[in-house]
Amino acid sequence: MNTIIRDLRFALRMLVKYPAFSIAAIVTLGLGIGANSAIFSVVDAVMFNGLPYDNPQQVVTVYGTDLEDRFGVSEMERLRYIDETDVFASVAAYATGTMTITGQGDADLLPAAFVNANLFSTLGRAPLRGRTFSPEEDAPGPSAVVVVSYGLWQQLGGTDDVVGSNIVVNGRARTVIGVLPQDFRLPTDYQQSTASIYFPLGLNPSPDP
Repeated sequence: MNTIIRDLRFALRMLVKYPAFSIAAIVTLGLGIGANSAIFSVVDAVMFNGLPYDNPQQVVTVYGTDLEDRFGVSEMERLRYIDETDVFASVAAYATGTMTITGQGDADLLPAAFVNANLFSTLGRAPLRGRTFSPEEDAPGPSAVVVVSYGLWQQLGGTDDVVGSNIVVNGRARTVIGVLPQDFRLPTDYQQSTASIYFPLGLNPSPDP
């Protein structure tokens, strides 16, 4: 025990004596630990546990870049993947962002997803409570309905009557129509915060590439 205490005192003296070196060493260690954690999260999610979908080996992500190197796929591209190929059984698109929910105490800024109505069936996942979006609800314009994650459902009380209730999102009342299973996540959620609230994507097809 005395040896450990002596070593700690020596290490602290060296840290104080050479602050520049100490800061560089700490930053390097922090970056190394952070990088290893990020890599492990991806490997653990994709290779060890697998994606939480039906037939995950058949799920692929398609994306492209525009002339400004922005990632994405247009609505016209999504429709062409279905209409002009026999490669995919189903194609769905989604985008991510943030939304503010109020009326449950302090306002919370939550990770959000905007999805095609067929996204959940494409991934082979059914809601835990209620339902997901209908094709009619996946239309351009402000959405009146939302689906919530299991985690947000718990924050809202975790009761069955949350389905059909209203929550205020970005200052607009929206009706909760469904709750997703606890393990549901989007294909990119191992790289970012898991979405808490889901909206219809509601894009218009456009010939603009």
